[in-house]
Amino acid sequence: MAHECDACGQTFGTLSRLRLHDCPGPDLDDGGRGAFVDQLAEGLERGTVLTTLPDGGLEPADVDRLREHDRFVEIIVPMNNPGERTTERLAVLIEDHAYVIEYFPRDGWVVTRGASTEGMTEEEATDTLLEQLQDWQSRVTELSLEYAGGEDVSEKLRRELNR
Repeated sequence: MAHECDACGQTFGTLSRLRLHDCPGPDLDDGGRGAFVDQLAEGLERGTVLTTLPDGGLEPADVDRLREHDRFVEIIVPMNNPGERTTERLAVLIEDHAYVIEYFPRDGWVVTRGASTEGMTEEEATDTLLEQLQDWQSRVTELSLEYAGGEDVSEKLRRELNR
């Protein structure tokens, strides 16, 4: 049975929800930004793979294009990939939801933290976003220290994203 990649339209004999080929992913034009916001507005769970962002880190111009969409309240870029000027982690606040998303080379963009901000003021929602970001960055630091100590952290990371 043939499957079609949602991002590029290429047809394959097998294809899972994860892109299994070198696909640039969706474009961040007006339609692409709208699809990204629509996917986030669904109220996504931790571990959800986002299908609406390009494969790979985002250039600063891509983040700026996302910020132009009127449904984004806040987009924070907590870190850039040294030497490449791309970001692989975003903290995103849209109406009723706060997310931290990260790019993983084998999986794509994944929701690592998320919280409902329904009924909150913008200030409370922003504080919730910052708490989610701080929690994820603390966990990444813990995993990095364990890895530096010789522990295999890949299984711990999988459990973290799927709990």
